[in-house]
Amino acid sequence: MGFKSGLVAGAASIAVAALLKIILVDAPFAPEIIAQAIISITPAALSYRIIEVLGSAAKYLALLLGIALLLCFYGFLGIILTYVQEFKKIRVVGVLVSTTLAYSTTLTLVLLAANLSGDLLRIQLSSLIIYHIPLSVIFGIIVGASYLMAFAPHSQQANVERRRLIKRLILSTPLVAAALSTLLYLTLSKSAEDKLSEPYVKTLKPLTDYEVTPTPLFFSISKDFVSPTVDVERWVLKVNGLVTNPLQLRLDDIKAMPQVEEYATLECVSNPVGGDLISTALWKGVTLRSILEKAEVKNDAKYVVFRCSDGYSVGIPLHVALDEGTILAYEMNNQPLTADHGYPLRLITPKYYGMMNPKWITEIEVVDSVYLGFWQKLGWANEAEYQTHSTILVPGYSPLRKRFGLDPKPQETRLGDKVQIFGIAFAGDRGISKVEVSLDGGSTWLTANLKKPLSKYTWVIWWLDWEVNTLGSYLIKVRATDGYGNLQSDDLSEPFPKGASGYHTIVVHVEAT
Repeated sequence: MGFKSGLVAGAASIAVAALLKIILVDAPFAPEIIAQAIISITPAALSYRIIEVLGSAAKYLALLLGIALLLCFYGFLGIILTYVQEFKKIRVVGVLVSTTLAYSTTLTLVLLAANLSGDLLRIQLSSLIIYHIPLSVIFGIIVGASYLMAFAPHSQQANVERRRLIKRLILSTPLVAAALSTLLYLTLSKSAEDKLSEPYVKTLKPLTDYEVTPTPLFFSISKDFVSPTVDVERWVLKVNGLVTNPLQLRLDDIKAMPQVEEYATLECVSNPVGGDLISTALWKGVTLRSILEKAEVKNDAKYVVFRCSDGYSVGIPLHVALDEGTILAYEMNNQPLTADHGYPLRLITPKYYGMMNPKWITEIEVVDSVYLGFWQKLGWANEAEYQTHSTILVPGYSPLRKRFGLDPKPQETRLGDKVQIFGIAFAGDRGISKVEVSLDGGSTWLTANLKKPLSKYTWVIWWLDWEVNTLGSYLIKVRATDGYGNLQSDDLSEPFPKGASGYHTIVVHVEAT
C-alpha cells in the first residue's frame, strides 16, 4: 500500500514539477537534476558509445532513467512514511516533515555525487527550498490521505469506495506519465522546431548560399535538456581571481567597449568523420583580451576559467585567451544570441572544439594552474585543438548537407554526367592551404579548387569537376592540408577523446543512362 501510494504521489509531484518547469522555465526539475548526475558520473568513453548509438536521444534516455529512479525513490519513501504514521502516531504532519527532509537531502546528495561546482550547488539548494518543499507537501498529503483511507476505521461500504478510489489513483498513473511525457516533449523540442520547419531544398545550390549557416540550421549541443533562460536585467559578468582590478560588468557595459566582428566555424568534438556537427556564423562581441587587460591580470596567471549559469565550466590557457580571435560574443549573424547559443554571452575561441567555447557565461576566473572542466573531468581532452579534416557533400550521402539547406539523400550519377564534387575543409585557426580528391580509393590524387574563406577561422569550400565516362563503382576520398603545410591524418579514429580523424570516403555507383 505504501509503495503504491508513493508511486501515485510521486507521479503527481513530477507532473506538477514539469508544469512549473514549462511555466517558469528556470524552475528546477528533479528528474533533470538526477539525469545530469547520471551524465556527470558516467565515464566519457562509455557515454560516447551510448551517444554514438542513440545520438541526441541519449539525453532523453538519461531523463527517463531519472524519472524511473525518482518514482522508485517515491515508492520506497511511501513505504517508510506509512510505517512512520503507523508506529509514531504522527500521521500527516510527520509525513510532510519526513518527506521534505528525505526529498531535499536525497537531491542534495545527488548534486554532490555529480561533482557539481559550488555555484551550481548553491543555486540548486536554494531551488530546493523554493520549489521542492511545496512538491514534498503535495507528496505528503497524498501519502497521508492514502494512509488514512487504508487504515482508518470505516464502514464496509466506505472500505469498498476507498479501495475503488485507490485503484483509480493507481490506474491513473500511466495517464499522468503520458501527460508528463507530452509536456517534456513539447519543452525539449521547442528549440528544434525552427530547425525542422525549414524544408530541404530539393535541388543542389552553390555552397556559397549557406557559407554562413543560418541560425535555425546551426548545430546546437549542450549537456542541458533545456537551454537556460538568463534574465539579462539581473545578469552580471564577474571577472576575478588573479587580477588586480576585479570586474562586474553588465551587458551594456560590455557592448560599450570596442566591438569586433569575425566569421568563425564551430565544431563539436564528438563530430564523426563526415558528420554534421559543424557550422559557421558571424559573431560580434569584444575581445577577451580587452576584458582581461581591463582587469589587469597578474604575472603568475596561467589559465582562464569560465563558469556558466547551467553549472558548466571549462578553462583555456592564458595565451589562447589573449589571441586576437578569442572573443566574448553577444551577437550571432547580426542578431542577439539565442538561448540555445548562449545568450547573453558566450566564448568563441577558433583554436578549440566547441566544448571549449562555453555558453551562458557568468564568471571568468584567472588561475595559476591547469583547470579541468566539466567534460575534461570525464576523460575528454583538455586542450582539444581542431583536427584538420575535410568532408564530401556532393555526390553521395552526407548529413552535413542539411546545414546548407540541401537534401542529405544521395543523388544518382550516370554515365556521361558532368559532376561537380564539392565539400568543405576545416583546420581551426590554422586555415586550409590545399584539398585533394581521389577517385580510385587513394591511388592517385587530384587537386581541388578552393574558394577564398570568409576568414582564417572558417571552413573552406572546395570543388572538383568530374566528367563521368566509365561505368562502375568509384571509391572517392578527400584529404586536406592545413595552412602550416601539415596533411590531415589518414588514421581513422573515433571522436573520443580529442576529435575524429581519417579521410572521408564515399562510394559512388555510376549507372548507364
